[in-house]
Parts: sequence; structure tokens; C-alpha cells
Amino acid sequence: MCKVVIFGGTTEGRLLAGYCQEQGIQAVVCVATVYGSQVLDPGLKSLVREGAMDEKEMRAFLKEWDPSLVLDATHPYARKVSENVKKACETTQIPYCRILRQSLETQARIMDQVLFAGDWEEVLRILKNIEGNILATTGSKELKELTALKDYEERLFVRVLPTSQVLAACENMGLKGRHLIAMQGPFSVEMNCAMIRQLNISCLLTKEAGRAGGFEEKLEAARICQIPAVVLGRPVKEEGISLNEAMELLKRDFSKAEREGKQKRRISLVGIGMGGEGQMTEAAVKAIMESQVIFGAPRMIQSVPISRFQGERVSIYKAEEILAWLNSHEEYGKASVLYSGDTGFYSGARAMTEVLKLQEDRYETEIFPGISSLSYLCARLKTSWEDVHCVTLHGRVDNIWQSLENYRRVFVLLGGESSAGALCRQMTERGFGDRRVTVAEKLSYKEEKIFTALAREVGGRKFHSLCAVLIETGDEESER
Repeated sequence: MCKVVIFGGTTEGRLLAGYCQEQGIQAVVCVATVYGSQVLDPGLKSLVREGAMDEKEMRAFLKEWDPSLVLDATHPYARKVSENVKKACETTQIPYCRILRQSLETQARIMDQVLFAGDWEEVLRILKNIEGNILATTGSKELKELTALKDYEERLFVRVLPTSQVLAACENMGLKGRHLIAMQGPFSVEMNCAMIRQLNISCLLTKEAGRAGGFEEKLEAARICQIPAVVLGRPVKEEGISLNEAMELLKRDFSKAEREGKQKRRISLVGIGMGGEGQMTEAAVKAIMESQVIFGAPRMIQSVPISRFQGERVSIYKAEEILAWLNSHEEYGKASVLYSGDTGFYSGARAMTEVLKLQEDRYETEIFPGISSLSYLCARLKTSWEDVHCVTLHGRVDNIWQSLENYRRVFVLLGGESSAGALCRQMTERGFGDRRVTVAEKLSYKEEKIFTALAREVGGRKFHSLCAVLIETGDEESER
């Protein structure tokens, strides 16, 4: 299995994700915030996992995805995160590589008016001896340390990421208005100089975040404006590899070219129709019979009338869970995923197809369409469905009222908390009570029921949760 997990919504993380895409390597990028995923390249096809994780959550995530390599490209100052990633890899026995950002400390120390501090306590000691306004470019996580400064609300100007959470945290510390600069960097020398002059800054505070963090541009701006720069040094000296070395490693051991010649595993996405007997095509039955394992929701697994199937039956249906299962069971070369109705009609096959596209070098996908509830119901009613507008309330909240205004015939898929009776009651309340409604329960099963009446006559009845509705009006002049 050739999968790489990248931790870090940093410049290095973004570049590594893009490089994996170029090389045909599946990558999962872990970022702590929604903002971290937003700054990734829009064309990036890697899976993105949003949300901060502690060590326990990291272990669970790595066990689920079972990567061949973990690249820790988190920020140089995110020491706790790096420690958790490393420990999680040690526990799960997954190879770990720390990506190092080149340090510029040696060059910076020989510059005039650059003062290095080993920790925040030393930063505060230095700043207490400097008068005037301070421009803090260290990020938002440790700004609370600076509230120990006298008159910090008037003296301190902070440059932070433009997210609502960050802005709220800063305002809670008393940093508001022009003292709060919400912008995404890195920034040019000219931009830094303009801010220093505009805000009458007497001292620039920064971290030694390397070239990717705009460290050189900050120091140069401070030199031009003839103000001191206070630098919070990196926490510890780390061991690891450079960004270029990481790319060479990926190319050598994980690239698509290295994996060429390996036989692909076959995944069949099968539409099984409504679930009753005789709903599948011969091709779909053949694909299932040739599989070693089939996946699907419990109803799908139980309703498949293939008693001769001797393979594994796994009752999971989410695309990511299926892929994780397959990646941890490489002995299964052929699998089928079962979907109700037709694979192209409000089907989970769409999400599965998107996930499998990320591993085209490992999986060969074939789709077998089935009979949709719409085509089946219209056939039972001896009518066509080419002019029917479709809406689904299954697993989502959907406003269908505009559809009823604009279309003569509307097909509604129901499920979960949405019921035909409740829908018809709402239709009556909104003035659609005279629409003709056909309610279809358990289509294709022995218990199948099809009932037609006006919506105002249906509202008081109860129906099975496995239900679909066709709403029609005789008004031929309605717009579509």
C-alpha cells in the first residue's frame, strides 16, 4: 500500500501535498483548522482531514488509514503537535519523518539591532526595556503572554490570521480596532515597512520561522526603519530531513512510476434496484459473484438474493470507511459496493467514485447501474418520467416549495425523519393541498403499496419510512 499522511497546513505541507499529486501518490493532509484547508491549492485532490487531534486521536486516525509513511510538516514552533505525531507513529509502528524548515538564526544573529530570546519570559524582559509601540508577528496562540506588558492595549499591535476564532480571542484580550491586523502572510519588505511607519512602531516582535514564514523580510524591514527586532528562538534543535530530501524520498519509494506493473484491485459499484427479487442486471449479479467481499448498508447486504455468494459481507457503506477497510485487507483483490436503486440517482456511488479517483493506480473501478425508484414507480403507473423534477429529503433538509411552484411533476425521495404524511400536511398548509400525490411504499418488495389521492387527503395517514412520492398537477401552463 502506498499512502502518505502529511501533518501540517504549512507551506511545506502544501508543497508536499502538491508533489504527491504530481507523482501519483495518495496523500491525506491533516490540518488543525478549516483555515488550514482553505489555504491549500484549490486544485489539490488529496483528502483533507480538518480538526486538531491529541495523541490518542492521532493513533486512531493512523490505525484507520494505515499509511506507509507519515511526514510531519507542522510549524517549527508547534512542538507539542510534533511530539504527539511522533509518539503516535511510534505506537502504531508507522515510519515517521520530520520536515525541517531551514534556520536563519546564524545569519540573523550578526545583524545590528536583532535581539534573540530563548523563551517568552526573556521576550518580556527585553520588551519592558523598550518604549513605544510594538508590532507582534508571532501569531495568536501565545499573545496572552504579551498582556503582561504595561499599557499593552495601547502599545501592542498584532498581526494575525483572518479567522473569526482568532479575532474573537484577540478581542477578548482587549486587542481591538487598529491594534488588530488580520491578514494572511508572508509579507514583502515594502508591506512590513509600510505597517511599521503607519503605526509608528518602535519594535518588531517575531519568531524565527524561516524563509517560508517571511522572517528575512521582517528583519530587513526593521533594519530599513531603524528599529530593533526581538526574535523568539526555536524551542529545540530537531532532527529530520529538508523539504527537498522529503520530495526525493517520495519520488524514490512511493511514486506512481515505482508502482507500475502491480496488478490493480477491482472495485464494482453495483446498483441493486429497490431491493426486491429480480432487480439486478445479469452483469451486476456476475460482478457480485466474482467478488471476494461485498459492502453496503445492512439492508443492502440482507436484501441481495444471492444465496450462493460465499465471500465476506461487511455492513459499512461510507466511502472512506470502505477504502480504509480495503487498505487494511490487501488480500481481497475483487470487491463490490452495493447501492440502493440506481448508481446515478442520489446514490452514494458518487462519493465512492471520487474517493477511488485518488487511487487510480491501485484500483480499477466499474459501475453497474440499477433500477431507480423513480423509473420503477413511473413504470408501475404506466407513465414516463422524462418531465419529472427530482428532489430528495433523505438524509438532508431540502426546501421543495420552489420546485412545486415551477414544475408540474415533482418526485420526492423520503427517508429518516421525513415522512409522506408530514410532507402532505405541510403542502396543504402552504396551499398545495389540491395536488395529486402518489405515495409508494417498499417498492419491489412483497409488501409494496402504491396509494394516490389529493395531498389534503393524505396528511393524516402514516406510511413506511422506505417511501417515495410523486406530486402532480393538471396545470399545463406551469413554468418549468
